[in-house]
Amino acid sequence: MNITTLPNDIFLLIVAYLSPKELILSRRVSKQFHDAFTEHELNRHVLLQHYPRARELHNEDQNASVDWSDLFSKVAGRYHHLKSGTPRSIEKLPLASSFILPQWSQNYGVAPWQRHLQFEEKEAPFHYPDTLWTYEEGLLIFPSADLQRYALFDLEAGTISEVSFEPEKKLVRRLRLHERVLVVEWCENDPYHQLNENEMVFRHFASAYDIVKGKAEGEWKTVFRSTPLPLCPP
Repeated sequence: MNITTLPNDIFLLIVAYLSPKELILSRRVSKQFHDAFTEHELNRHVLLQHYPRARELHNEDQNASVDWSDLFSKVAGRYHHLKSGTPRSIEKLPLASSFILPQWSQNYGVAPWQRHLQFEEKEAPFHYPDTLWTYEEGLLIFPSADLQRYALFDLEAGTISEVSFEPEKKLVRRLRLHERVLVVEWCENDPYHQLNENEMVFRHFASAYDIVKGKAEGEWKTVFRSTPLPLCPP
């Protein structure tokens, strides 16, 4: 029996029992199935049913021109890989890190101290150093060895924008991206004064940048927020 020939209310009752994977695979059965399971309103309905918290549904730019069939496939694929713990794709991005040369990529990370993971009443030590990159909601900021500069990679659009941070004569200690605000912790290249025979004191600062959308699709800009503030008194 061809379920696509059933009355619409009965067809929707059957569809409600199908998983997202079954809904996508049903498109391959025949031309009739493809037309039925890629129908505009059906895909909007199953998207709301299975993934009501998907970020695409809360996009203010959504309008009647949205291809709900394509959007449902995209969201279902993303959640399938999240559930199974498998990547959709793998792309290797070489990171640049140095202590002296080249000057633009000087990095000396903050040493981990008393870090731990906690879940309910369980704790475990987490003595791993900070990464050279920072990520939030599809945006990755990292020192690109290929581009020889700090770059912002929009994973969704596949575009790379330049980060307007001038790292020359600075030792980058840590990068943090949160709610579209980039904070770069850094210290001066030269010590401020000598503490004792073996130790030197370096002044540390933090620079903040707003990450804002550019005019072009997938374009991002970093807007300097304020004058760098010392993290500790000299």
